[in-house]
Amino acid sequence: MWRRIAGSRGALVMVLLVASCGDSETRQEKEIAASQSRMALAQVNKAELRESDLQRMIPSEIREIITGAEIHDILQRWVETELLHQKARREGMDRDPRIAEQLYQMERQLLADEFLQREMHSRVRVTNEEMRAYYKTHRDLYVQEVHVQHILVDTIDEADAILEQLKQGIGFNTLAKKHSLDGSASKGGDIGFLGKGAMNPALEAVVFSMKNREVRGPIESGLGFHVVRVVGRRKVARPVSFDAARDEIMQILLLESQQQAYRELLAELRTQARVHIVDSYAGMPLQSEDASPRVPVSILPDSTK
Repeated sequence: MWRRIAGSRGALVMVLLVASCGDSETRQEKEIAASQSRMALAQVNKAELRESDLQRMIPSEIREIITGAEIHDILQRWVETELLHQKARREGMDRDPRIAEQLYQMERQLLADEFLQREMHSRVRVTNEEMRAYYKTHRDLYVQEVHVQHILVDTIDEADAILEQLKQGIGFNTLAKKHSLDGSASKGGDIGFLGKGAMNPALEAVVFSMKNREVRGPIESGLGFHVVRVVGRRKVARPVSFDAARDEIMQILLLESQQQAYRELLAELRTQARVHIVDSYAGMPLQSEDASPRVPVSILPDSTK
């Protein structure tokens, strides 16, 4: 009988142990489920990626056409980065002085950039009256075409080397045929007579301020780096209308307004702070370099060969 009681007690203990284990597993599952936020699209421990976070990660121009597979990739990359981030923090890497300094510099630049963007947005304005006044004052630019040659290369170093060869008397035509990546290379870089709005905007801003037989460069565009030469000018029978020139004029005035607003903002901030810069460092005198554009290279008549 005692054996039966002992056996019954043993069976009871086993039942209780199994039940206890089952309860423990159920509690863990409930805790995990409770820790998973219903608002989270992805989660790593307590870190969550929510709908608003995802929207900020997707460029506005593709939000309407992004696919489910692309969103899945974004969520996967977020999880992978967060796993690495959390592990790095657990190992104390966020307290590493070198990393802390980099984070500080990134924060410093980000805040400065955001503040500047906000100030430019509130300070910079261009009115229709200002654009019409510019068009009237600079009307001579819209009644002429400029005869242009150019040499297009991949790097600024190549463009600088071409300028040096021009200074040595090597002809523009020769260098264009040898080095230019543009389709006009076979014609010595000659792209003919062009009026306002008919050439690469990066070139136009420079070309119409140049004198005849003057060379400038390097000028950077989306295609590479240019060295340009103005061959001559001619009047046009039909000037570019204000409506056709309006967008270009707006960009010119916006840039001028932004530069002026930036100078004024920095002047205001300087009056509100104590600013000091040393005159020398490591035995070197400190002085700012001339921020004006590169000095144009004058071309002799025989340089067109």
